[in-house]
Amino acid sequence: MQESEANPARRPLTRDELQAVFDRADEEVSRRLDAGRKGAIAAYHDATMLKVAHGWGRRANEAVMLEVHDFYRNPKVPIFDGFGFLRVRSGKASRGSPPKPRAVATVMPWAVDAVRDYLDNVLPMMRGATSTTSCR
Repeated sequence: MQESEANPARRPLTRDELQAVFDRADEEVSRRLDAGRKGAIAAYHDATMLKVAHGWGRRANEAVMLEVHDFYRNPKVPIFDGFGFLRVRSGKASRGSPPKPRAVATVMPWAVDAVRDYLDNVLPMMRGATSTTSCR
């Protein structure tokens, strides 16, 4: 590996460290479900948003602002079905200009699996409580 001139306190996570973060988020969901405690749906949502933010390289604010209809099909990669692209409507703005919308191609199959799992298992419970179409 080449040495980096960047600040060591701001280095990217290694794969093992990233997997540990994802595992910890999933463990929190399981812990709350097993204990019958409140907050299991919120923990599930947070774990999924963490995976979405990393899987598509989004900022936290961009991930929070996503909605279900922001995912759409990439005809060149049919394996992802309706999750081939992610439309970011509230992207980072340049100085003095509005946020820049853009599309981000899907490259991480595990991120698609996390979103599908969330849409199948959590979103229906949230829609039962409210009538929203948001991933939030």
